[in-house]
Order: sequence, then structure tokens, then C-alpha cells
Amino acid sequence: MQSGCLRAAPDPPERTLQRGTGAAPQPAAVHHGQGIVRGARMRQSTRRKVIAALSAGVRPCCMCRPERGLRVG
Repeated sequence: MQSGCLRAAPDPPERTLQRGTGAAPQPAAVHHGQGIVRGARMRQSTRRKVIAALSAGVRPCCMCRPERGLRVG
């Protein structure tokens, strides 16, 4: 085996935004990046974007509770 061929897996994102369906999908839910929800509508997100989405009324996932640990307020 050659050295340098193996790469470490990237760290999972801290938070993800789940997009809704439709022609112009908007964020539909916020998830913890290490949560169980996966799929094509999931997008990595920054802390700032997640806080803005939550402030705009996007709901947090009730299973993975991504709002915990944001220390906002």
C-alpha cells in the first residue's frame, strides 16, 4: 500500500439546513450535522446562517435539537 493514498474522512458539519420542496426551495428545518437525517435536501450551514434561519421561523428538529449549544441570547 502506498502512503498518502488514504485520506481521513471529513468532519461532519456542526449544523445542516434541510431545504423544502418546490421550484425555489427555502430552508424547512435545522438539524444537527451529526443527526440521523440524511438526504439530497440537506446542506451544510454556518452557525450564523442557522441562527438567522431559526430567527426567521425555521423550525429546529425535535429529535436532534440543533439549537442546543448555540448559546444565543
